[in-house]
Amino acid sequence: MTHPSFIHFTRGLKVLVSILCVLTMAASGAGVQSVMAASVAEQAADLNEEITFEDGSLTGPNGMDSATGNVVLDNTSMIQGVFSAYIPNVDSTYLQEDFAGTDDLYVSFYLKLISLPTGTVRLAQIMHEGKTLGNLILRADGALQLRHGSKPVGAETAPLTIGAIYRLALHQRQGADRNTVLEGYLAMQDEAFGEPFASTTDGNWKSPADRLRLGATDSTALDAAFDDITLGLELPTVSEPSPTPAPTNTLAAPTETPPPPTATPMVSTPTATPPPPTSTPRVSTPTEAAPSATPAVATATQAATAVASATSTSTQQSATAAVADPTNCASYSGPKRVFMDSQAWWTTTPGKTGTDHGHVHTSTCFPLHQTVSGIVPLDIRLTMHNNPGKLTSLTIYINTDSGGTIVARKVFNTALTCPVPGDCQFWVHLDADTTKAPYDGRQEWRIRPWINEPDGKTMVGSTAWQTYLANGKPKNDYRAYDLVQGKGWYTNAGYAVARLDSGFPFAPVSGSWTIKYRCESYEAPAVSECLVTVDPNFHTNNKGTILFQTTSSSESQRTLTINPAQFGPGAHKLVIRASVAQLSGSTNAGVLAIPFTVP
Repeated sequence: MTHPSFIHFTRGLKVLVSILCVLTMAASGAGVQSVMAASVAEQAADLNEEITFEDGSLTGPNGMDSATGNVVLDNTSMIQGVFSAYIPNVDSTYLQEDFAGTDDLYVSFYLKLISLPTGTVRLAQIMHEGKTLGNLILRADGALQLRHGSKPVGAETAPLTIGAIYRLALHQRQGADRNTVLEGYLAMQDEAFGEPFASTTDGNWKSPADRLRLGATDSTALDAAFDDITLGLELPTVSEPSPTPAPTNTLAAPTETPPPPTATPMVSTPTATPPPPTSTPRVSTPTEAAPSATPAVATATQAATAVASATSTSTQQSATAAVADPTNCASYSGPKRVFMDSQAWWTTTPGKTGTDHGHVHTSTCFPLHQTVSGIVPLDIRLTMHNNPGKLTSLTIYINTDSGGTIVARKVFNTALTCPVPGDCQFWVHLDADTTKAPYDGRQEWRIRPWINEPDGKTMVGSTAWQTYLANGKPKNDYRAYDLVQGKGWYTNAGYAVARLDSGFPFAPVSGSWTIKYRCESYEAPAVSECLVTVDPNFHTNNKGTILFQTTSSSESQRTLTINPAQFGPGAHKLVIRASVAQLSGSTNAGVLAIPFTVP
């Protein structure tokens, strides 16, 4: 998924290039009218927008072009991220986006119905020069109907569930001789779209689309919220919180050693799923809950009331944890698990004046490089250290050659927060449904906490850990070999990646232990520091026993031979940290912590 700020930059750049082309061709004698037509066609072909409202505005770079009536900017993490657009049970209230006429248009958006309408309301409307083309109406019973103008297309869906989160999409393509296309799609929250619930391929309209309206677009009141609106030239896949580079042979695991078991109260995470949205068969999501209107997880502020300093720790655990002690990997049944830890950092660069937003850990007992199938329960510990942001969601993707598939997700209706200075730990139980992935074989898990920081930007932690899926599907390996990564992403900075390519210590290590690793930056600037160390405590500025440290920008694979005996018998952690100093005066870092034992 392309990041919204990049999309708006490229849109502006393409328009500027088109204008320059017009002026140049006009000066050379070309017809301005024909050149302008080509320019408009180019802009239509480049239609690619993602509207998230995450800059805190209904309009502007991350919003729609305009809002009519009493559209409310909701900031309670109702759907995706923090902000969404809420139509508060009023009529003639909607968002509007205008664009150069396009022959082929896909529109998708998230919808959360707060209450049923008293009558039929049109909630999505594609237009051409003020005339209604493809549109979606919501019946009083909650069913959806696709229409062209006022003409129904296909059958209605089953009634939507109040409080559940859905993804809807419209596809409209103009044509001639009755070969136009109009399709409506519906899926639960973050499922991939299946077959359209209604469609036609024999229309005869010839008008391009040039406007979209969402909300109560007629005189019937609507009580619903909208979020993450996309306009493009193809049916969107399940969205991810940030751009994911093309697969490279990479690895992930972050830095802290699991603490002793805690006896603090656990917080439940619901797993019930609303009924399927349509009568059309589609992939089920038996374990992913739609967030309720009330918080399902206690807030971080509630959990951290005892936190008074950077050395204090507040912990919550989920009452639905798969085992009594989720830090004891041996207590899980099934394939062997390893306690993995990945971290994302955003800190002030020494000698600079950039922002410092601490870091976030993602830690769990994970069946690394094991064969799994069906539902895989994970108890995930999220640690916020000196992080002033709001943790709004936790998502598990499985990446395959066909893209990222969300297999479990938790949206926190009340964002998790932590006092600064301070450490807060939150345990979240998720049941990952691996049957959603389209392929078997070596596939990669991306576990991503999403944090909205006070500067209006976003920190995202991410993993890249593989398992072997065995769900009776075609085999199509995502990676050529096993590896692990710990990754940190920040707005306008991209990914910093710590990676272990070989030498993972599944068994106790003795004698000579050789690893292959690398530190990477997926975007400019290059890596500014690569650190390999054992048993650090970064929270107290203790870098541990440093095995390798360089400020070289080289991102090539390195080999390191380690003598484990120097660390003494017992449990230890090998830590790789990739740091990327930014021009803003802050440093983005990805950290991988790898547990090992010396006999």
